[in-house]
Amino acid sequence: MAECLDLGEVTREMIARYAEAIGDFNPVHLDEDFAKGAGLPSVIAHGPLTGALFIDAVLRSGRRSRTTGFDLRLKEPVFPGDKLAATRTGDGSFEITDSQGRVKATVILREAQ
Repeated sequence: MAECLDLGEVTREMIARYAEAIGDFNPVHLDEDFAKGAGLPSVIAHGPLTGALFIDAVLRSGRRSRTTGFDLRLKEPVFPGDKLAATRTGDGSFEITDSQGRVKATVILREAQ
């Protein structure tokens, strides 16, 4: 069976708290009307927030001593309400998907040998 990590559900509160923590108040992340005016169905999560959720799940899985870094490639916006999971693919990378199976990002996890 493929390795799968639960990243949890992205919430508006999570996005707002992340914006506060990093000082990124771009309205596409916080203002529903602005996001819709930009052609999006809702506000979107910061890209690095997706990476932070991934690395948190990796560390919770017991890899703390082996993980040395990761490379994240965003594919689609992450919206409030998206429930994310990361599944290891055949080439060893991970795909972060929502509950509908849409690939939101791909990740290469670097680990010490």
